[in-house]
Amino acid sequence: MKRNTLLLFLGFLFSFFFAEIISRFYLFGPKGLSPYQISSFNPFWNSHLWYTRPESNLEYELIPNKTTWHKFAFVKTNSCGMNDREYEKTKPPGVTRVGLLGDSFSMATGVAMNESYHALVEESCQNGPLEVLNFSVSTYNLFNYYDMLVERVLPFECDHIVVGFCPYNDFDLEGYNPTVKSECARPPMLNSYFGNIVKRSMHSFLHRSESELYPTQTQVKQCQQILGKIDSVCIANNMSFSVFVVSYEHLASIDSISSVCSRSGVGFSSSHTSFSDDNKQQYWLCRLDHHPNAIAHQIISEAFRKHLSDFTDDRPGSIKVWPSTPESNRSGNR
Repeated sequence: MKRNTLLLFLGFLFSFFFAEIISRFYLFGPKGLSPYQISSFNPFWNSHLWYTRPESNLEYELIPNKTTWHKFAFVKTNSCGMNDREYEKTKPPGVTRVGLLGDSFSMATGVAMNESYHALVEESCQNGPLEVLNFSVSTYNLFNYYDMLVERVLPFECDHIVVGFCPYNDFDLEGYNPTVKSECARPPMLNSYFGNIVKRSMHSFLHRSESELYPTQTQVKQCQQILGKIDSVCIANNMSFSVFVVSYEHLASIDSISSVCSRSGVGFSSSHTSFSDDNKQQYWLCRLDHHPNAIAHQIISEAFRKHLSDFTDDRPGSIKVWPSTPESNRSGNR
C-alpha cells in the first residue's frame, strides 16, 4: 500500500513537472526553459526597476541609469529615470518636443525600447526634428500623470503633452504602491506557469457570459477633473495637450474617455481602430501577459503618428501650440 502511494505520488510529481516544462515552452519558447531568462518575467513590483520617493507625490519612480531585463526585454533607463534614451532638458533649436505620460502600455513593458510605439514615431520623422520623451511608468494612473507632469516634465520644455491612456485600468484611480506586493512576491522561477494557464482558462470559461463593465460616474467625473488639471498646466506653460488611447481592441471605457475629452475640449484618438478584431491574441506578449507586443507597437505607432499629425501645422514635424490663455476656445482649435 505504501509502495503504491509512493509510486502514485512520484507519478503525479513527474506529470506536473512535465506539464510545467511544456507550459513554459508553449508560452515563451526556448527562453522559457532558461532559469536566467525566465527570472525576468516578473510583475513590475518585483522587477527591481523602481524606487520609493516618500517625499514626492509620485511615491515611486524608475531608477535612473538602471540596466536590467524585464519580461524578456532589455531595459536601460536614462539619467532622469525614463525608459528612454538621453535628452537634454534644454530643447534644441528647431525641434518639436512631445512629452508622453502613461503606464506600462506606454512604458512598453516587454518590448525593446527601440520597438516601442513612441520610439518608432520619433525615428520615422524624417521631414522634421521630432522628439518624443517617454515619462511613462508601469502601474501609474491619472493622478500620477499629473504629478509627473508637474514634477518632472516641465523642465524639458515640451511643446505638446500626450496622455497615453490605458483603457484597461486608467479609470481605476485608487492609490497604488508596489511596495506592498513586492514584499510577498515569489521569484518567477518558482511560479507555476502550468497552474496559471489552468487558472486563466477556468476564469475565462466561468466569466465568458459576463458583460463588459463601464466606468462608474464617479470615476468618469474624477477623470474629467484630472484631465482638466493637466490641461490647465499645459495652458499655463504654452503647451498643447491631447489624449491617445493605447489599445488593440475596443472597450466600453474608450467610449467613456472619448466623451470626457469631447466635453473638455481635449484632442482625442484611439489606436484600437487600426487593429483587426479577428485574433487579438497575436498582439499579446503571451497568453499570461496581455501587454502589447512588438507587432502591436508597430501598429500603434502608425496610429500615434496620425494622432500627432492632427496637431501639426504646415511645417512637417512641428506641432501647434495654442495661446496660453484660459479664454481661448481649445475645443475649437482641435
